[in-house]
Amino acid sequence: MKTGILRGKVLLREGNWMPPCPSGTLTPLATKVLVFSPPISINECEDASPATGIGMLVGVFYKGSQQPLKVVQTNAQGEFVIRLKPGKYSVFVEYLGRPYINSFDGQGKAGVVEIKKGQDCQRDLIVNRATD
Repeated sequence: MKTGILRGKVLLREGNWMPPCPSGTLTPLATKVLVFSPPISINECEDASPATGIGMLVGVFYKGSQQPLKVVQTNAQGEFVIRLKPGKYSVFVEYLGRPYINSFDGQGKAGVVEIKKGQDCQRDLIVNRATD
């Protein structure tokens, strides 16, 4: 079966991002990218902000028992490339030692990406910490 490629960057977003004068920072984050199949239900996640005790962290941590299908280390610039079979996956980043994500598909699944045969899928993964 022919594969597709998921590529992107993991970035840490901090500070004020509200208009009219955003002044926040976007910094590459060297971490791990975790790919789950089948996609993870939002019911298996918990709000990240109270779970950390470090203030505002927008997103969720995965708290279930499903093991990742693939785990890939980013480079120092937060860049990653993962070859996957066609299908839908949940893609999380490791943050504070736990799987984290802040995107949802509107159908009850977290961090969903769809890989198509022979195609590249570009997806930057953002950790929202202390953002406005």
